[in-house]
Amino acid sequence: MAALEDLLVPGYCWWRRAHVKADGGTAEADGGTTESPDVTQQHLQHTQLRSVRPHVGTLEDYYARFGTFAGASSIPEDKIAQVFLTSQIPGIYKLLGTLAAQQTLKDINAHSMEGITQFMRGQFDPKRFIVRERFKFMSDMQRRPGETVLELAARIHQDATTCDFASIKDPQDESMRIRLVCSLGNEAVLKAVFKISDDELTFSKAVQVAVETEDAAKVAKETIHVAKASATTPVLMMRQKKASSSGQKGTSNSSRPFPKGMCPRCGKTNHVTKDCRFMNYTCRFCHKGHIAKVLR
Repeated sequence: MAALEDLLVPGYCWWRRAHVKADGGTAEADGGTTESPDVTQQHLQHTQLRSVRPHVGTLEDYYARFGTFAGASSIPEDKIAQVFLTSQIPGIYKLLGTLAAQQTLKDINAHSMEGITQFMRGQFDPKRFIVRERFKFMSDMQRRPGETVLELAARIHQDATTCDFASIKDPQDESMRIRLVCSLGNEAVLKAVFKISDDELTFSKAVQVAVETEDAAKVAKETIHVAKASATTPVLMMRQKKASSSGQKGTSNSSRPFPKGMCPRCGKTNHVTKDCRFMNYTCRFCHKGHIAKVLR
């Protein structure tokens, strides 16, 4: 029973301990016989189901195990919900309590197992993201290093359990939709597609959402670009005006802060301004009497 013990943790069930105590330290076992208190306590150390683990297996698998566990432990119908709650980790128990507080029945312990199941499915059921699950299934085409064929087949089978392929009504439309989603390569589009329920997302709907999302992103990018360009235009005009003003000042030796002995026409120091061969040269930038080098 090693495989079963992997699902169980020590400690257990307050109601069963109370039952053992009420019977004077004995409990009914299979076949109508009785167990000694030591044997019963030893058995109880291996009879509490682990809490739901959202990223391990499916919620339906967990419910199936819990049903088997409840039947094997002879849990009364009116105590199943409480036993289920005591099996959960504090985080999940607190989440269920918060969800219950938003309902007419504020206390989670007042809810039936059916009500608690609805809370759980609303939070952890992968069918809510079935489009994403199928996308992940079809995208993972690589065989892992050292993986045998049987291990690969088992992994494929496990991954398929969250895809609900049995509910597909139009295989051709589903195949085209999955291929489109796997080929998009656009994070924004994928986020928009994953928000739509599987029942509503046909191939045509996926195409429509993809086109609208990409067009919206393109328009937004163009709008931001135009806004930035409009904001920088006044600054650019001021810089050009300043450069033009500096060029005009450069034509006057008295207003240009050139180092002593430097020619304002070419920037050299081996001659005076009147002897500069660029005396009548027109700058191609500011159209004044000097070469462009002087503006730097």
